[in-house]
Amino acid sequence: MDPLSITASLIATIQITGKVSSLCWDFRSSVKNARNDIARILEEINSLRSVLEALVKLAEDSDQENESTLSVLKSLAAKDGALPQCHSQLERIEKELQKYATSNGKRGKHALLWPFKEKDVSNHLSHISRFKQTLQLALVTDQMYDERSNLSRNGTDDQAGRVTSTFGETSSPLSHRWTKPETVG
Repeated sequence: MDPLSITASLIATIQITGKVSSLCWDFRSSVKNARNDIARILEEINSLRSVLEALVKLAEDSDQENESTLSVLKSLAAKDGALPQCHSQLERIEKELQKYATSNGKRGKHALLWPFKEKDVSNHLSHISRFKQTLQLALVTDQMYDERSNLSRNGTDDQAGRVTSTFGETSSPLSHRWTKPETVG
């Protein structure tokens, strides 16, 4: 997957975070008994969005000639990777919120009912948090690998050697299966 495709996938996921946030704000202003749940979801969605935006910047700034720089991000953006799974999870949340916002919207804004029980909120937050952590790990790993590559290119092999000895030698930077969380059903 090329950096442009990765960026497009990231942006599409960022757009869904915006939709979910907007729907949550609509519910927050009308549903009094779920404000804590809504605040928790908003906090996690905003945190995820920040990570996604940092990944967009990384993908945009990547050297297209150095494909190995984004190997971890590529594996996360692959068909069965964390990014499409995160996107799907956010779509499920959005659809559920939209369904309740639409069906209750006919009776007026104050008739909105919060669609999630506390267990549902905890489940959604758990999935989003795992995706965010996996994406953060990819961000740090790719940035570290990029820095190591820059040190090597700039003739500072001694510093690059210290990075390698500290973090270990990798043929491709940590593109292992552990970067892919379990499929969310």
